[in-house]
Amino acid sequence: MAVAAAFPSDTVTIDGNQQHNTPPASECGFNQKGVYTGNGMTNTSSGDHWAQLTVITGGASYAFNPAGNDTISGMGDGAYWDAGTHTVVIRKGQNVLQVIDEVPVNLSASPHLVTAYRQAAQALATKILTHV
Repeated sequence: MAVAAAFPSDTVTIDGNQQHNTPPASECGFNQKGVYTGNGMTNTSSGDHWAQLTVITGGASYAFNPAGNDTISGMGDGAYWDAGTHTVVIRKGQNVLQVIDEVPVNLSASPHLVTAYRQAAQALATKILTHV
């Protein structure tokens, strides 16, 4: 819902999920589909567009590397945007949360896809942090 609110012109639905647990990392992901109107037609995105959370238990010393990345204030005990991997990385105590959301959006409404990915990942990360 947090991601959908960030893109009011698109309808984002979930059509699959996955879960992996290989300590120290736990991962869950949801495949998303997008539906939007453009040029008088209803369009449905194709391909896989994953929203994913990876939690690295005790990973603060090796999985949190903010140098050279855009700092995000107000999230956990530190956070940054890694544009190369489209990931919001958050340190919470000694743990690291990595949030990716390659949201399927209408490119005519969101012409810069990486900006849309960042907006979606930050909205999702903010929601996740309310439960951590």
